Amino acid sequence: MCFARERAHSTTIGWVFDLEGSEEKCAKYLKTTSRTIYPGDGIHLPCVGLSSNELEHSNLEWRLDQAPVPLSGNDHIVYTREGGLALFNITKAQGGTYQCLANGVPVVEHSIIVDNGSE
Repeated sequence: MCFARERAHSTTIGWVFDLEGSEEKCAKYLKTTSRTIYPGDGIHLPCVGLSSNELEHSNLEWRLDQAPVPLSGNDHIVYTREGGLALFNITKAQGGTYQCLANGVPVVEHSIIVDNGSE
């Protein structure tokens, strides 16, 4: 069964799972947050909806527009200990839809729009 996390924590997004493996069932309720930021800004994208125990035993993966987020050779992107993604000195190329997947199942999605003022 899926419980909306935002009912218990109004500033948080994602889902609280009551059984192991229920994240797959909750994926159909995937929520997207949308943020507009400016070139040069930084942002933290949390991978919410997982307990610390689930986080420890999950294979987390981040994707940008369905492609794996490149970490090697990139000074602008860092994985956080809590499974989040920190983006520094944002460029237009880093805009798009970021998904956090736990064991291949989407847990949370962030739509990042980089506004360079010319559009």
